[in-house]
Amino acid sequence: MRQRAPLYIGLVLADAKGDAMYAEIPQEIIPAVDPLTCVDNIYVISKFKVNPAKATYKPLDDVLGYITRYNSVTSITPKGKERASILREVFIKDMSDNELKITLWSDYAMNFTVDHLNTKENPKAVIALFVSFIPRKWHSRDIEDKPYLSASSGCHYYLNPDIKEALPFYNRFKDQPIYIERPPLSEAEVPMQPHDTPLQQKNIAELNSIDPYEFADEGYKCTVTVTNIADNNNWWYMSCKGCKKKMDPQLGGYKCPKCYATTPWPRYLLNFTAKDETGEASFFAYDEIAKLIVQKDHDLIINPLKLASGLPQPLRSIISKKFTFSVGLTEDSFTTRARRQYLVNHILDRSDRQNSALNIAASGKPAETVPAPATTSTQPPSSLYITHGPQPQQQVLQITHDNQSVC
Repeated sequence: MRQRAPLYIGLVLADAKGDAMYAEIPQEIIPAVDPLTCVDNIYVISKFKVNPAKATYKPLDDVLGYITRYNSVTSITPKGKERASILREVFIKDMSDNELKITLWSDYAMNFTVDHLNTKENPKAVIALFVSFIPRKWHSRDIEDKPYLSASSGCHYYLNPDIKEALPFYNRFKDQPIYIERPPLSEAEVPMQPHDTPLQQKNIAELNSIDPYEFADEGYKCTVTVTNIADNNNWWYMSCKGCKKKMDPQLGGYKCPKCYATTPWPRYLLNFTAKDETGEASFFAYDEIAKLIVQKDHDLIINPLKLASGLPQPLRSIISKKFTFSVGLTEDSFTTRARRQYLVNHILDRSDRQNSALNIAASGKPAETVPAPATTSTQPPSSLYITHGPQPQQQVLQITHDNQSVC
């Protein structure tokens, strides 16, 4: 299977005032433009088109604060997945001492340290600027849900940045020592490797033979080929944009029965049939997983005001494709075997993916690949530190301190 060239390169651009926006380099000019682009360089861009933000755009946050503590790196495997991820939690406070958790992943988590800036002998405060992080909710049974920030693919963090917004912190901690709690040096020196947790492979006949109450909590993985999607518009529903509850049709619109909001939003509710060599079964995927299966945002193929007859092409295109799913059971599967349905938790592999193991297994040899144009987006971002004065490539963050003061 040939490696496909990227359709575009996504960028986050910021002007001298720090205002940011999302941008894309289209496929046809990637070979010419991509070698010239570099993170933190300054460019003059002309001949571009401004479009409204995508409906599925997720805003990113920047936050500034002083670091109070950070934890050891940890390896976790999300339920229903096989590949583990490495994370580290960093805690910061603002000028009012409100605390916020920052989650770093992968290389960011491994490389994060303040040992060169903060020691017991020299406990100077470390101010941190975290840029382009995703706001999330910290769910806990013991405490009320709290917001936190999670690293994104385009994030950066800056330690002791030379920006005017950091001046109140520098003035506050000018003569106030603060030691940052951190893992012991012996623990920090141990290289962390992610501990993958392979799921047990089952075919459809084996899945059907398992008692619902003996189904493994982490689920199983199965490799199936999609055979059918019902052509009855039951693959989507009109939801409340806020709480995701199914909305009730009202005269001239919709209303949420839970929060009484009136802003509707279409979401996937994908029921489909798939088979392997041992049988056929019913599968179900909620919105986020369904979006990954179809590889199209729902708003791009659903027009609630003008519903077309027949199955949309993006859904028809996944019929006959082979997937390896991580699956559990739907609630209805516990009541009767006649309503047994497998809930897709994650996509572990798919036949249309580059170097898919499904294609390698079928052909008995590795998939053929061809080089794709080099892109800066394939390179993992590195942590940037501004601790020794301004740097030319970081002028967006530069200020001068001549005769400046903060009241």
